[in-house]
Amino acid sequence: MPALFLLALVVGILFWVLASSADRNRIAEYIQQHGGRVVSIAYAPFGKGWFGEKNDRIYEVVYYDNEGNQHFASCKTSMWSGVYWTEDRITYPRAKWVESLSPGNAPGRPVISQIPQTMPPPPVEPEAEELMRLREENARLRERLGMGAGGMTKSEIRNPNQ
Repeated sequence: MPALFLLALVVGILFWVLASSADRNRIAEYIQQHGGRVVSIAYAPFGKGWFGEKNDRIYEVVYYDNEGNQHFASCKTSMWSGVYWTEDRITYPRAKWVESLSPGNAPGRPVISQIPQTMPPPPVEPEAEELMRLREENARLRERLGMGAGGMTKSEIRNPNQ
């Protein structure tokens, strides 16, 4: 009996993985047929429209349309149905760098990796300098707290910028 249960569990998981893969391909194909490019497709069991749904699986999709606008959408799909969008909204209008993207979704070169970073990374302070700066700040704060009656009040300690 346990072997039969285990076999049923393995078959169920295998079916779910195959169905999920087919769903993702169906969604990507739909978007590409309409001139769009997929950024990500994520399974969302409790996504928009899940209540009362028995057969369709729900996914949250981020994609670019044929005009270069970024969309965040929820859709339903299954093996026997098409792709039905329950919510689709533009999250960002067309950006200047859209023309720099390579055509298609080449394997090993997803769209997300081609999007330029819009903000430079924060400067990295060497650890030794940061440690010295923090030690100096710590000493200054200890000195201010240790001034006794003529020092800081409790409200000044809580709000030192006042």
